[in-house]
Amino acid sequence: MANTDVDNYFVYIALDSRNNQVNENLNYISTVTKPTIQVYRDEDYPGCLVYEVNYEQIFPIYAREPASYSTSFFHYHNVEFVDFYTGTVIPSVFLSTSIDSFGVTGNFIYKGEKYRLDYYEFRQSVVEKSETKNDGGAVLLSQTVKIMSTSYFIVPEFYDGLLMCVYVANDTGRSVQDIIAENSPDFCPPEPFGDDENTDDYVFFAITAPK
Repeated sequence: MANTDVDNYFVYIALDSRNNQVNENLNYISTVTKPTIQVYRDEDYPGCLVYEVNYEQIFPIYAREPASYSTSFFHYHNVEFVDFYTGTVIPSVFLSTSIDSFGVTGNFIYKGEKYRLDYYEFRQSVVEKSETKNDGGAVLLSQTVKIMSTSYFIVPEFYDGLLMCVYVANDTGRSVQDIIAENSPDFCPPEPFGDDENTDDYVFFAITAPK
């Protein structure tokens, strides 16, 4: 299990009117901070605990781009949460840079019994720094974007199987078309983790799971 901030990868893309990429990335490395966890009770949920998980994703954009283009965005991997015992990915919405919250409710099986789990996610983004410099007719962009996320999990007080997963493999060589297709909100149903994944591509943080 991880116990410190984790570096992973993102891609910044500037497009012309025909969806051709027109920028050159000079940095692909972003950071996911170690989550801070608070646990408390809520009288509206007897027999349950509320886990409040706070973490940040920091994207230092450094790129060479034309003085004008049609649109721009950056693509990154959302953090996921997984049940330690069954390997099931907790349902979520893959958030784009234009969606800032969601909530899902469902049931899970724990030691042969069915229990309810509530999951709420809220995020806020800020631009901490933004500078441009002329570079022989092009523009050098230096910008730091921070996304601050707060996740709430309402689970039975005995439940100890929640993991936070960060994708750390370098897949920045994917085509622009594939990235554009994924840069929209998409519901992710519960599914087995690792069916078509390599666990070495992930770093795990224990939220309620054994450390």
